[in-house]
Amino acid sequence: MFLLLAIAAGCAEPFDKSAAIRKAERATQAKKFEKAIALLNEVIEHDSLDVEARFRLDLALALDNQPLQARLELRQVIDLDSTRADALEHLGMLAFGAEDRPEAIEMLEWAVRMGAQKIHLYDTLSYLHFQQGTIEEGKKWIRRAIQANPRDPRFRVKLATLDHFIGSFEDAKRTLEQLVAAYPQYWDAKLLLGQVYRQLGENDKALEMLNEALANTQGHEDHLQELGMAKLKTGDTDGAIEAFEKVILRNPETSEAHYGIGQAYMKAGEREKAKNALEIFREMQQNDKSLKNKQAKFISNWQDGLVKEREEDFEAAVASFEEALDHKTGDVGTHLLIWLAHRNQGQSTEASRAYRTLQRLIRVQGREFKEISFTLSGRLAQKGFDDKAAEVLHELLKRHPKHEAGRYRLIQVYNRLGLNAERDAQFAIFRSGDFPAPGPLEDDSLFEAQSGATSFEAGYIGAEACAECHKDRYETFRETAHHLTSAKASSGSILGSFEPGKNQVVTSNESLTFEMTQEGDTYYQTAYITNEDGVEGAQKERFDFSLGSGKLGQTYVYWDSNRLHQLPISYLSATDKWINSPGYEDGKANFSRPIAPRCLECHATYFEVDAYTTNVYKRDEHILGISCERCHGPGSKHYENQKYGSEEETEGSPYILVPSELSSELSIEICAQCHSGSSVEAMGKPFSHRPGRDLAKSYKLTDFERYGSTHRSHSNLGVHSANQIARLTESECFRKSEEMTCVDCHNPHVKERGQLKVFSERCMKCHENVEVCGMSDHIGSEIVDNCIDCHVPQKHDLNMGFDTAQGFQFQEMRDHNIGIYHEVSARVAERMGKPLNAQ
Repeated sequence: MFLLLAIAAGCAEPFDKSAAIRKAERATQAKKFEKAIALLNEVIEHDSLDVEARFRLDLALALDNQPLQARLELRQVIDLDSTRADALEHLGMLAFGAEDRPEAIEMLEWAVRMGAQKIHLYDTLSYLHFQQGTIEEGKKWIRRAIQANPRDPRFRVKLATLDHFIGSFEDAKRTLEQLVAAYPQYWDAKLLLGQVYRQLGENDKALEMLNEALANTQGHEDHLQELGMAKLKTGDTDGAIEAFEKVILRNPETSEAHYGIGQAYMKAGEREKAKNALEIFREMQQNDKSLKNKQAKFISNWQDGLVKEREEDFEAAVASFEEALDHKTGDVGTHLLIWLAHRNQGQSTEASRAYRTLQRLIRVQGREFKEISFTLSGRLAQKGFDDKAAEVLHELLKRHPKHEAGRYRLIQVYNRLGLNAERDAQFAIFRSGDFPAPGPLEDDSLFEAQSGATSFEAGYIGAEACAECHKDRYETFRETAHHLTSAKASSGSILGSFEPGKNQVVTSNESLTFEMTQEGDTYYQTAYITNEDGVEGAQKERFDFSLGSGKLGQTYVYWDSNRLHQLPISYLSATDKWINSPGYEDGKANFSRPIAPRCLECHATYFEVDAYTTNVYKRDEHILGISCERCHGPGSKHYENQKYGSEEETEGSPYILVPSELSSELSIEICAQCHSGSSVEAMGKPFSHRPGRDLAKSYKLTDFERYGSTHRSHSNLGVHSANQIARLTESECFRKSEEMTCVDCHNPHVKERGQLKVFSERCMKCHENVEVCGMSDHIGSEIVDNCIDCHVPQKHDLNMGFDTAQGFQFQEMRDHNIGIYHEVSARVAERMGKPLNAQ
């Protein structure tokens, strides 16, 4: 018996490491990441020093959307082999994606030293150094990118931008003059060169350059400001006033524009206007100075409190924190520090009071404890208070043990503090995934995460939060065109084909071809420029968002750092083909068209605008699709009140707008934000308008004043999805009704596209006697099933053409000027098999 067991044991097959790695590779390629991760972990258990297995494990973890686990594994790889460039590069890019700039810079520069000589690394490093304020280092990396690819003009613009930023105007001028000589239609370069000329006092050149560039591209406030100053210096007072007015219209908070227009009015002899403008400028300067002083005092008191607490002078620490709040009321992170200071001092009554204050602020601001504590820990670590950061992270992980980013940061903090045992213990928890249960807390019920809550200052929470109470309505609404009008790029949201043979656009320019490709779950659009020898150059950008529900088509946008740009190729539903984006000239590859906030206001519920520029946004703070809150207003207060309020407090659903309770005029204005064509031009901060408010206070109504008695003609406006209200107000139905609104015909909560009978039934509510229709005798009873095709006919949208190699293409849309169209009626009758000439 013992002999048989010995033989059996001797015959057991040894672990085949190479076979396991090959199986893991095949599993990764098949997107079976869990299987790949399990196989590679088995390899590492047999050989903990296998660098290749650890690197492959990192790749599988990253693809399985576990970036923090991937970063930890890469640290292990680098500890084993510090010369491995691909591991250093991957860790650097993961850190970049997590906005951990110091680690990203360290790893990527190390990767370059180890042989990763790649242009995208130079470009990324230049951006990271710019964000860190180390501009000269950023310039060094941009120069390396230029040396590696001298034919790509974008890097020269970036170099000039950095020179302009630090005041090296002559260097920027030299770079840009060479660039625009080689690329006469590189408008971004000309805009920047115009600004540089202005800074150097070369106003005639600045005027010429800015005028030419702004005639061909939108530009942003900085460019218009420089144009205004150039015109002022060259004596074109009226032109200067016009430029400054445009800046103020886009952003009333631009103090320099008020100063400029004041100077222009002074030169024009309009002293009263000049006086008013300059008073506004002085007031804004004083406010700005006051704000900066407050911020400086806040930071000083805040840091002083941390120093006092480190010295265990808790009473003085609390006093400093409270003084900091005098300069920045409502800073939740500081209230959290006050609570911890009282608790550490053993002052239970004061700690309890501070805790309740913290709870109330979190609820009022629609935020979450985990977001506040994680942000605060980063701020503390950045200022050198790692010990305090560790304490805050402990509070976070006590409540949210599975908060991976918090645990990863705690590992980094322990490493810096030299607490190796604590670091290794946290690493073991992280790697095993065996997270402890939430620990015993004080009365923490109000710290629980509110589903769907966001950190947006505007109070938006997203439709998913609304679905908790309004599930049925949410389920029908999510199928509507409004909800689908923007989405993250995916196989489900991109309607165009990536199948070879269907994924190209051949232009009238024989040297230019576009190709749409898929790489895993990522989608790209590439412009290839060819010559007789083959591909000469290419620009490849990722699909990040789709815009458009697909009724007519879709266009697509991509992130360049924190700027959004439109991709040059769109999708047209009528032909089921890729096509040049609207307004793009066939035969040219333009990836630089900015996506302005006014565009996103009609394709998204919310985007946090990061700066008063044409297309800069906070990448993680947006709600896609036109959803509940665009018509009902931001929902955080309503959500919190309904969830936590008493029966008396929740009665009547306060803190939310009910559009049906509005006047017909204000009800229409909700839709008018996006369905009034060129008539609506934003005056304030993007996404600042709220439903139920007077539209004229948020937008300049250029083509008409209001929808009622002050109605003016819109006959010059063509058919377009954004012109529907303008066309509606031309119709007899609207003019003869004092109460008609958009929702009399449209149910915004349900997808009704193509249901002509449903819409016709709504017509019949007012037009009960079908016999008044001149076609009733000829068509018969079935006429009641389709009022729409005759009275709301399809017409070509001449404002949105697609330039193709075969000429312009225009799409058809419903004309909301409800009326009698005899030629259209004749075509409808013929289509129904009852032609009028057969009578």
